[in-house]
Formats: sequence, structure tokens, C-alpha cells
Amino acid sequence: MENTLYVFVYGTLRVHEGNHSLLRDAKCVARHAWTNGVLYDTGVGYPAMATDSMERVYGEVYEITKEHLRCLDRLEGFAGDGEINHYERIDQTVYTDHGPLQAYVYVYLPHQVTDLVAIPSGDWKCHRYLEEEDL
Repeated sequence: MENTLYVFVYGTLRVHEGNHSLLRDAKCVARHAWTNGVLYDTGVGYPAMATDSMERVYGEVYEITKEHLRCLDRLEGFAGDGEINHYERIDQTVYTDHGPLQAYVYVYLPHQVTDLVAIPSGDWKCHRYLEEEDL
């Protein structure tokens, strides 16, 4: 199973979110998962995660194909290592109730989050729900 690809999603790719259709035929291997990082509200309808060893970001893990990965790279503006990317794609440990695994995670670089507001819960769905409740 060394060729198995996993992706950790924490925003609009999660189930019942706007871009989840890109993962419609991917296998969900963990509905409840977390990884180290800080989640930010970009203010334009989607979150961004930056790496951080002390905080957690919550999301889901999917087993994906190379075609899924190409589609996700296009969505996230990832052209490749060393290129000018919107999100960087990294390989990171993700924790699930089935144990840890390595998964791709799309992240912002530190300079991209300097003016963004952190989401204290680390959970985009929870953040959106609480924002709607305030309306």
C-alpha cells in the first residue's frame, strides 16, 4: 500500500462543503482527524492552514488517486515544488481514530498569514456555524 495517496482536507473540500464534489468518488478513511497547524480565515470564503507544532487543525482524510491529486492541485493553485503557488502541498502526519498516517496537506507559508485572523477552534465547519449563529 506504499503507493496509496492520502489527503487531509480542512475547508471547502470537506463533506457538505462547496468543493467536496472533487472528492465525491474518493474513499473517506477518517471523518474525524487532526494535524498540527493553525487555521486562518482568509475572509474570502475558504480557510488556510499554516504549519505549527503546538496547535491543531481538524478535518477529514481521503484516499485519492493521482487524478484526484491533479484536480486538487489545480483548485489549490499548486503548480509544483519551487514554483509560485497559492498553497504549498506538503506531506504531514495526520492523526485519526485508526492511528496516524502520512497525508498531503495544502498550506500557506508564514508570510501569507501575517494579516489573517486565526480560527481558535481549528475547525472550519465549527467556525462557519458560529459565524452564522451571530447573524
